[in-house]
Amino acid sequence: MKLKSVLMLTTGAALAAPMALAQDMADSMTVVSWGGAYQNSQINAYANPYTEMHPEVEVVWDESSAEAVARLRAMNEAGNITWDLVDVVAADAMRLCDEGLAMEIDHDEVLAPGDDGSDASDDFGDLIVSDCFIPQIVYSTTFGYRTDV
Repeated sequence: MKLKSVLMLTTGAALAAPMALAQDMADSMTVVSWGGAYQNSQINAYANPYTEMHPEVEVVWDESSAEAVARLRAMNEAGNITWDLVDVVAADAMRLCDEGLAMEIDHDEVLAPGDDGSDASDDFGDLIVSDCFIPQIVYSTTFGYRTDV
């Protein structure tokens, strides 16, 4: 059975842990990402190892993350959510959670403990800002300038 009534979100997503939920699904999981090299890195790092261990689960990729909020609202209105996991930026994840379009998750239940046995919520600490998504990638935009020009 696919997770069609609710949606799981990742922000700059780690698919390894959420894919553990795929065991509760019949045979496929639709993952929405950004395409290109970023999505290829997700496929190689997360999806391929998982599907090697669970060949009965097919991961279907969709490159619609940029339109995720609008598309999920439309799917919800139509009563036909077809995505299982969506990689979105933090602001969109918070918006989707606030609108009830994302399911709440127990980070300590879904994510593996750290190497030292600590709970995922302890490892992530202050990075967990919502019960609806798993923060995974931290990035920044850096500006530089020359004073001699």
